[in-house]
Amino acid sequence: MVVPLVPPREAGNRRASRGVTLTRRKSILGGIFVAPALVMLVTFFIIPMFLLAWMSFHSWPLLGSERLIGLENFEELVTDTSFHEALRFTALFTLIVTPVQVIISYVLAVVVRAQLRGAAILRTVYFIPVVIGGAAASYMFVVMLQPGVGLLDRILEALGLTNGLSSALTSPTLAVAVVVLIGTWKSVGTGMILFMAGMQAVPDELFEAAKVDGAGWLRREWSIMLPLVKQMSALVLIMTLAGGILTFDQFWIMTRGGPHGATVTAVMWMYIVGFVRYRLGYSAAIAIVIVVILVIVSVVQLRVLRDRDSAIK
Repeated sequence: MVVPLVPPREAGNRRASRGVTLTRRKSILGGIFVAPALVMLVTFFIIPMFLLAWMSFHSWPLLGSERLIGLENFEELVTDTSFHEALRFTALFTLIVTPVQVIISYVLAVVVRAQLRGAAILRTVYFIPVVIGGAAASYMFVVMLQPGVGLLDRILEALGLTNGLSSALTSPTLAVAVVVLIGTWKSVGTGMILFMAGMQAVPDELFEAAKVDGAGWLRREWSIMLPLVKQMSALVLIMTLAGGILTFDQFWIMTRGGPHGATVTAVMWMYIVGFVRYRLGYSAAIAIVIVVILVIVSVVQLRVLRDRDSAIK
């Protein structure tokens, strides 16, 4: 019996065809898994962004018909001193809250990473505030800070520091400090978990070798851990910066932008323009500017970190 031989070229073509079919099946399977996330992205981000951009070129009242006005909303932003003040305050608040939250998140991650008794309980305690809604946390602190009846005034009165009638929300400086405290208490758990994820990927052998060479704890953290978790640090930093720029609910609930408009953030001004003054087109223009600022800040930060990594290599 003679077995027909398959020419090498035909056999190679069959293997190539089989490989193409397998690759195509993997691509289809991957597309099926990605499809739900893609649908949500298009539905809840891309389409709303297009609608937002379309609204920003219109005079769009809450009631009534819209009217195309081109770039007039953006031209008004150039001379809107209230918007400028809101941007200035937002930038100041972000510059204050970002380093505080990032540093405390890293310190908590270091504490939890250490093999201490009760580390799992500490990790849970630190993360619990994350699951509390921002509005709920703000209302909770509003009750605690009520003049004369709040927990804070009771404590200060018991210590003999006040007569029980202090108010931390009537001064712009104290109001910012309180919101920074609340935001830090509520958000550091997320940064801690992210830093822990990055730290767990660092081999223990590096620290053991450094310890043998005589490097102390601070030297090991600065020279080994920080460079190796730089990408995670960039993620935490971007998330914290974005959270600072988009701050709204804490100030809206606790200060309403007061006293005398000193704590109005950019997002709060966008809300006031859109849903208090009923100028949805102008509010959409403010939102576009805020999105552009977020994109620029994120891109610049990623570019700087990438350039530093290239310089180190």
